[in-house]
Amino acid sequence: MDELGQLTRFIADRVELVDLQPDTPLVSSGIVDSFEFAGFVDTLCARYDIHLDLSDLGADNFDTPRQMLEVIEGLRHTQRA
Repeated sequence: MDELGQLTRFIADRVELVDLQPDTPLVSSGIVDSFEFAGFVDTLCARYDIHLDLSDLGADNFDTPRQMLEVIEGLRHTQRA
């Protein structure tokens, strides 16, 4: 399973949503509320060894598993450089 698939499965397990897809909106659809969102950010920071600032994240750039992975991959490259 590729990294996007792993992240999607991880999130699906957390939100108990069997048919979660990489482009399923989580925040804007209400699947994940703001409290759960903060928990995701903390978990993803630990899992990927990155720092995410909640003020920089929202439904416009961190709403789907695909968008989350894009942000994570970008930060992994810039924060390690």
